[in-house]
Amino acid sequence: VLRRRRRRRRRRRRRRRRRRRREEEEEEEETEEEEETEEEEEEEEEEEEEEEEEEEEEEEEEEEEEEEEEEEEEEEEEEEEEEEEEEEEEEEEEEEE
Repeated sequence: VLRRRRRRRRRRRRRRRRRRRREEEEEEEETEEEEETEEEEEEEEEEEEEEEEEEEEEEEEEEEEEEEEEEEEEEEEEEEEEEEEEEEEEEEEEEEE
């Protein structure tokens, strides 16, 4: 009878230990998975931020280019006007002569 009891106790203990081990392993797996998903989310966020920054930079560059083009156009127009004025003045001088 004593032997049976001991065997039963041993079996129970083994079962308990096994169950505990399983539970611990499961918990570890869960925490690992959670950590992985957190890392992935962080990476995604970083990528999004980088993309936004790049877009902003591109927009700024485009704006600068547009401004430069506008300035160039204005300068050209001014030059043309000056040339026209000079031509008119020359013509007037020639007429006077």
